[in-house]
Amino acid sequence: MIDHDDMRQDAEWAAAQLERGHLLAKLSTGDRQQQLSEAIACYEAALQVYRREEYPREWASAQKGLGDALAQLAAGEREANLRRAIACYEAALQVYRREEYPREWAQLQHNLGTVYSQLPGGERSEQLRRAITCYKAALSVFRGEQFAFQRAITLQNLGNAWGDLPTGERHRNLERAIACYKAALRLCDRQEHPLEWARLQNNLGTAYLSLPARNRRPQLERAIACYEAALQIYTHVTHPYEWATVQQNRGNAYLQLPGQPRRVNIERAIMCYQAARRVFTRDAYPWEWARLQNNLGIAYAELASVGEEQERHPYLERALICLQAALEIRTPETAPLDWAATQLNLGNVYRSLPGRKRQEYLARAIDCYRAALRIYNRASHPVEWALTQSNLGNAYADCLGPARCTFLHKAIAAYRAALQVYTRDAFPYEWARVQHNLGVALQQLAGHQSGLLRQAVCCYRAALQILTREGHPEEWAQLQRALGDAWSSLREGNRYRHLRQAIACYAAALEVYRPDCTPTLWAATLQALGRVYRRLPARGRSRQVALRQALACYDQAQQVYTREAFPFEWAQLQFERGKAYSQLGRDPRSRSGYLEQARNCYRAALRVFYRLQMDRQAAAVDLALSRLRKAQALQFRPHLPPHRS
Repeated sequence: MIDHDDMRQDAEWAAAQLERGHLLAKLSTGDRQQQLSEAIACYEAALQVYRREEYPREWASAQKGLGDALAQLAAGEREANLRRAIACYEAALQVYRREEYPREWAQLQHNLGTVYSQLPGGERSEQLRRAITCYKAALSVFRGEQFAFQRAITLQNLGNAWGDLPTGERHRNLERAIACYKAALRLCDRQEHPLEWARLQNNLGTAYLSLPARNRRPQLERAIACYEAALQIYTHVTHPYEWATVQQNRGNAYLQLPGQPRRVNIERAIMCYQAARRVFTRDAYPWEWARLQNNLGIAYAELASVGEEQERHPYLERALICLQAALEIRTPETAPLDWAATQLNLGNVYRSLPGRKRQEYLARAIDCYRAALRIYNRASHPVEWALTQSNLGNAYADCLGPARCTFLHKAIAAYRAALQVYTRDAFPYEWARVQHNLGVALQQLAGHQSGLLRQAVCCYRAALQILTREGHPEEWAQLQRALGDAWSSLREGNRYRHLRQAIACYAAALEVYRPDCTPTLWAATLQALGRVYRRLPARGRSRQVALRQALACYDQAQQVYTREAFPFEWAQLQFERGKAYSQLGRDPRSRSGYLEQARNCYRAALRVFYRLQMDRQAAAVDLALSRLRKAQALQFRPHLPPHRS
């Protein structure tokens, strides 16, 4: 016989457990994890009494509450807790159907999306796509004024999911994220919901920060504006953690901001990081502190690239200290992805270090990149893998020594690996940069293998499709200079046409390189242009004109390459001027003066090369001087009439 009193007592007890679970789950003070553990125990106790058939609404409410608590629980196995939460939500959806309980159904869809977006594991892309589907389902109910705030929160989370999605077209995903954040901001009133408004501003700034574009400056300026808006709500006193997080993000935006004044922007980034360090100390927030150390290392390395020459090494040493400090927290066991990112940055710093130990530093850089590639693979982290392959190629390309050819082959292999991910459509800028570097490596190897110079020319031309003069003037000029070098070295085919192509490329580069802004690049390009004019195959008057154009280029280059400031470059110029005068001296009508000028140039170059103890260069000048003496001896040999017997 059924005891209805016992059943009623059980139901009352279950209701009390359910109510206690709800109260514990809502508490915002005290030991949050302990409260969540107790709430879970209450929900599980209630579910021992509540059966779906007898108490469908109470059962569904307990399932939802249990899912919410498990989703927030940090203790135990995180993935197992999240998967249990998914099971609870799906169970609750058996009762909370959209037709009968639209609000509860939509809230469950939202919560399911949140759990899927947090779920760790190798199926990250699939989980985020499930989250996106859930958020979209929730938005189909959250409409109108009564659901304005819930819609704003769901739009924010949908934006987060689009921004985190590792597959698909990155640019399109981020544009979707930005659209979600903007829509949410239109619904979220700053006065009524200041914290959510600030969080949305921060997330919108981060989406702009991540957005790839040919000209990133407008997006980065928008990101900075968003972060500064968030800091109107988040202060060091009221919300220290959020304030420090936004300061760090703001620093990231300043660090990436291109254009002038570049040094000022880097220094602003460092100031933001140092501000965040007031909150993110090693003891209180070790992981955030490590992230700050990593970012400070990047900033100091960037500062070294734009600072004075005497500042370069000290800034790079600071960068090393910061990155090595980050690795005290970031280990391959506890934080493999963060560890790999810091290894990548450490490799970049070692690759930038100058000095007599340059080759040793490059070997360390290669070790760092290889370490990062133990974590990054093409399947799971394609973008990071491609970036590391590209930087590994740069390190190999800089290596010198007896194994130079082997290093260049390894560089080419690394660049081609990077291009498997960096396609023109998905990553146009990165694709163009790697094409440029691949061209340089092929060109340097061309002396040991035929056909590589033409491949280099193809790489440079491909890169110029993206790196235009309007969008990227400095890189465009570098490419024009490299393309000029390739054309001038190409022996197969029409030599005259190739050299004319080289002249056009150098002239194009000189449209960007100016003596007041980039004096050394301007002088080096003029020297290369003069060299091509001197080698131009022509006869008669055309030959004389080309040689005089070469001398005009050399004379201009001497405005920068002075004997005091650039002794080696000055001596090289004198050597090449001597060659031009020597070639002009082959004209019998003006031979004497030109040959004497050639001799003076050779002697000037020889004195500097001897002083610099550059024996190979001195030997080349000595040989040219010896040939010149023979030419002069032939010039002054007396003309004897033919002997008649």
